[in-house]
Amino acid sequence: MTRRSRILADPSDPEFEREIGQNINSMIQFQKSEQTGMDLTELYLCGFPAETQPLFERFSQNFAIQVQSFPAFSAQELALPKGLDPADFIVLLGSVIRYSI
Repeated sequence: MTRRSRILADPSDPEFEREIGQNINSMIQFQKSEQTGMDLTELYLCGFPAETQPLFERFSQNFAIQVQSFPAFSAQELALPKGLDPADFIVLLGSVIRYSI
């Protein structure tokens, strides 16, 4: 959940952390406004270079939720074609999971 310009930007840019943090805050606020009775407790991020991984701990502390990399699943676990890395197609993955249940 970010703008195309941010996806293509340098992740070492100080604005990178600020924008991702704003997006996390927006998701938390949206969850609260929906009044589902459930708090957002875990957030999985993908597409981040290894050097940006320390940001996840700061996000976890700042927002009091668990922020971590999208877990490694095998394609078979999600009934995807062999050799397909789900993290490469995260946007579409939500639809795959939703409609395969």
